[in-house]
Amino acid sequence: MNFPKGARTGLLLFITAGPFLVFVFLYVFGENHFEIDTYPVKQPDFCFYKKDVKEALLVVDRSFDPAQYSLKDFDNEIERLNVFWKKIDSSPEIVSLIRPSGIDSSSTSCPDGLVSPSALFLLTVDTILPIRSAKGPGLKRLPKPPRAFLFDKNQNLRGVYGLCNGLSVDTLMLEYKILTNN
Repeated sequence: MNFPKGARTGLLLFITAGPFLVFVFLYVFGENHFEIDTYPVKQPDFCFYKKDVKEALLVVDRSFDPAQYSLKDFDNEIERLNVFWKKIDSSPEIVSLIRPSGIDSSSTSCPDGLVSPSALFLLTVDTILPIRSAKGPGLKRLPKPPRAFLFDKNQNLRGVYGLCNGLSVDTLMLEYKILTNN
């Protein structure tokens, strides 16, 4: 096939400029939008916490089954989280989860992190909760302890993450960045 010189030049210009024009169009008019799952649990219904949450609240369930995980795995993932929070110069408010059985029955004050009796079902093994995600409603199985519950500043439960699982901790870091716009 023999094309005239002007047609070849036009075709070459279109082929090379086309992807660039698509990139410019998407850069100018496109918008990145990330949606994090929402669970039907509010922080006041889950555990006691006296202060207002500025960005995010991380409630850490440190109960541990040594037959399933090693303490070294847990310590490594916690260290990764600490390095991450220093790197982005932001961290959630962190409180340890306290089960009602660990409280002195004569005490009249409620410590931060005390689980509400109505939320005890969340701490059982193989709990499945309904979620609202970008894909629509669904069900999600909560990871086994040790784990962390992430609440946003509006007191919505946004995620539950296994703290001995590197992939789950990566997800926690990413979703924390999305929640706090870091």
